[in-house]
Amino acid sequence: MADNVDPDPPPPPPEVVVAQPVTPIPPTAPPPHQGCMDKRSTLEKILLVIVIIILIICLGFIAAFLVFYFFASPPEGTCLSEQCVKSASRLKSYMDEKVDPCSNFYQYACGGWIKSKNLDPHESRIGVESTISNMNRIKIRGILERTIDAEEAEYKTSPKVFYKSCMNTDKLDERGAEPFLKLVETVGKFPALDDSWNETDFNLENVLIKLTTIFVMPLFTVNVARDHNNSAVNRIYISDVTVDSGRHRSTKVDAMIHK
Repeated sequence: MADNVDPDPPPPPPEVVVAQPVTPIPPTAPPPHQGCMDKRSTLEKILLVIVIIILIICLGFIAAFLVFYFFASPPEGTCLSEQCVKSASRLKSYMDEKVDPCSNFYQYACGGWIKSKNLDPHESRIGVESTISNMNRIKIRGILERTIDAEEAEYKTSPKVFYKSCMNTDKLDERGAEPFLKLVETVGKFPALDDSWNETDFNLENVLIKLTTIFVMPLFTVNVARDHNNSAVNRIYISDVTVDSGRHRSTKVDAMIHK
């Protein structure tokens, strides 16, 4: 029996290990990159947007100023006072820019003025000079019709008093020709106004001298003006008197009549 025993038993069969399937682990994604704005709070973001908007507006104003200064500003020496601007606007309104100046320059330069002006019934003609003169008369009348202030200087109150006396037609009708006759008496007697006039007592030279004292020039006028050929020289000019509907009547005479 001992001979039948195998001294070296066969090795056991190798153990078979069955590998279990391995589930692959997905790679971990890197954390997202955070920019500068992501680290800011909501309030900081709002303030930053406001600052950017203000900066853009300021840059716009600066650009507009530079454009206006270099391209839209008037040339040096241009008058920009109120009167200059009004005068320029008035002259521009006299033009008719719809008309081609090469076709009708007069209509182009004066068309606006012609359309805006109407001839009044009491006027035979109208022009720029007469228009300006009428405007000045309206302004002067407004000044003269203001209330007289006792504290004003005499050169301001005297014209107002004179104007109001001229406009007081009731008083003028009441006094009649009396002021004028008194003025004539200061000059001399005249046969048409005084029955006691005596030719032997009448002296024309004295009458003319007295008339000149109230700035009435019955025969000729005398004035001093620059020489027509040499403006550096003044000359005495004597000229005849022209009758012009009383336009050049002495203001002193009027003042004495309405006094």
